Amino acid sequence: MKRISFSSLHRHAVAAGVLLATLAAPWPASAMQLQRVQIGTAHRALFDVAFAGGEGYTVGAEGRVMRSADGGASWAPEPTDTKLTLLAVAVNGSNRIAVGQMGIATVRSADGRWSTVATGTQERLMGVDVDASGHAVAVGSFGVVLRSEDGGRQWSAVPVDWASLIDGGLEPHLYAVQALGENRFLVVGESGLILQSADGGLSWSRRNQGDASLFAIHVRADGVGYAVGQTGTLLKTVDGGEQWTHVDVPTNANLLGVYAAEDGRVVVPGMREMLVSEDDGASWQQVRDGDVGRVWYVGTASAADSRDVIVVGQTERIARVGDGS
Repeated sequence: MKRISFSSLHRHAVAAGVLLATLAAPWPASAMQLQRVQIGTAHRALFDVAFAGGEGYTVGAEGRVMRSADGGASWAPEPTDTKLTLLAVAVNGSNRIAVGQMGIATVRSADGRWSTVATGTQERLMGVDVDASGHAVAVGSFGVVLRSEDGGRQWSAVPVDWASLIDGGLEPHLYAVQALGENRFLVVGESGLILQSADGGLSWSRRNQGDASLFAIHVRADGVGYAVGQTGTLLKTVDGGEQWTHVDVPTNANLLGVYAAEDGRVVVPGMREMLVSEDDGASWQQVRDGDVGRVWYVGTASAADSRDVIVVGQTERIARVGDGS
């Protein structure tokens, strides 16, 4: 099994990006376009983005947090008390949580300040999500799973019996988590691992295992969703994550994010690659506009009532993916 992390992601994916250049020609280009909203500081990156209604947040290197109040059209920095890289952000109801290096978790108060809270771990936290009631789960390196019942202000470790969940009992890196409501959570990670919890993160059952690491997941309210990862791996579910099937896509690049809209549009950014579908994954095209072939995008989300999908990534880029309408 090949272990991969954000710190080694560039190295692993450059080769895939080179291979992609030789494979891309036969596949049609998408009518959807990428339009940059902003480019920030060189040698820094944004790693995640999340929306609640028209309010969005993106997080990245050196404790960077930015907020949008207009559906992603403009962004402004917010004060934080950390310089550690933030790798994931979750927004739901009144809850705003970000997590990252050295087990850091930070929450936003009503005055717009982000304050660090204790998590009890120094392992890298790479995924977090929270439901409207404040139940949250954070996941990260070497099988760390944390849960909170108060919107991320207090955390407790969840003991996981990895020997019963993964062949060999290895403590896998866990890359992303999604809250589905009613105390249900889904987690993706190494070895094609997809885990499900029906009790707020207290216990977990396996829904998939394979070879390629999975880096991102998004399941819609109607149960249709996708998990994406290493070497062009894309899985689809139509039953809320109970069962998953492999979907062929026109790339071998590492796929780093995914967003599935209710109208059947799917956006999948990756390492020097971006795929889109307008028919719920029945067919796929490559976005060749803008700087897709030169950089990577990872975080993916959409504001309510917007046809555009926001993607964030290398050199603090923020961009819109849409049909230009």
